[in-house]
Amino acid sequence: SLRYTGFYAFRKGKVKNRDTDNLNEEAHSMANRLRTRIPMNKWLRMIMRYAYVLTTFKRSLEAYNVLLKAISANVFYHDNPKKQALYLTMIGCGMIGKRGTMVQEGARWLCNYRQHKNDGFRIYAALVDSGYKDPTMYVSQNQLKYLTRMVRLMDAMVGNKNKENEGNNREQIRLLNEEILAMNIDPAAASENYYTRYYHTPTAVPPPIVKKMNVEGLSSLNPILLCLYGHMMTLSRSAVAASLFHMRAYAVAPKDRLNTLSLGISLLHTAIQRKSDDRHMQIVQGMMFIYEYAKLSGHNQESEYNIGRAFHLLGLTHLAVTHYEKVLCMPAPSKAATRQPKPFDKAAYNLHLIYITSGSLSLAQILLQKYCAV
Repeated sequence: SLRYTGFYAFRKGKVKNRDTDNLNEEAHSMANRLRTRIPMNKWLRMIMRYAYVLTTFKRSLEAYNVLLKAISANVFYHDNPKKQALYLTMIGCGMIGKRGTMVQEGARWLCNYRQHKNDGFRIYAALVDSGYKDPTMYVSQNQLKYLTRMVRLMDAMVGNKNKENEGNNREQIRLLNEEILAMNIDPAAASENYYTRYYHTPTAVPPPIVKKMNVEGLSSLNPILLCLYGHMMTLSRSAVAASLFHMRAYAVAPKDRLNTLSLGISLLHTAIQRKSDDRHMQIVQGMMFIYEYAKLSGHNQESEYNIGRAFHLLGLTHLAVTHYEKVLCMPAPSKAATRQPKPFDKAAYNLHLIYITSGSLSLAQILLQKYCAV
């Protein structure tokens, strides 16, 4: 073969035009040899470390641009494991640099990539409010629109699988829309057309798309997605809509403790609203689900605190005292479990508030000194 003499050989007159084809082939082979000396795994590891170093030095925007360019490269774009590692790096850099857009973009890609799995939505629920102190950012319009699209898509795929009647779905969606319209997020945009234009359930998803997404066996909605959407409805002060979504999640996963507790709390919030159809029935239903959650939890310290907090929410302080005292009588959490929730301290503080309102100032002071003083 002809010896490669450089990219600028034509300018120096060292190569004739008839040798162009051989030079192009040798140039490509040389480029491949130079590139393959370093494996792609090492390139990936170097890019990830470089992004973290930039973020550590408060240059998270540059790290974001580096990751975007790496993701768009063909060697990584068509390799899903490597692309997933880059998006996870984007999430980590966003958390370190406190950039919510980076966290959301990475979490949304995980949800889109594994729509029929639960782990992506678990990560989304844990990270979507990372760095936000205001709860209204958690229920922003962008978050609601994205999750609404996901619910719509899964509704369509389940309907396409089970061949359900679209008329019944339309009636359910209409009732949900009436509750969503009452959300206190952006009153200027709270019009019927604004919400219904993206919450309408499609009739079906084309079979090629379903086959490409690898969700032929999807027979029910993702309970974590429904529970997450119910939490957003609760924060947006729409307790009825939250209870409906939690009920749908409960129908799919009746043994899920968090969703069962959330369903009971949403029913209690519905009952204490100014306008309620049957307040007493909603309270009974809410407490039934909360006791079901306590049964699933084995009546541990956390569940007893939540029962007492539910009675405290309803103003039944004489019933809340019993459960708060049960929490305090249980063994205190060990020092090693510092990252776990501490219902022990919260129960003592709430109980001291009840004693203050009832006039027992001495008991309240004893509780603070024994359980809450450092």
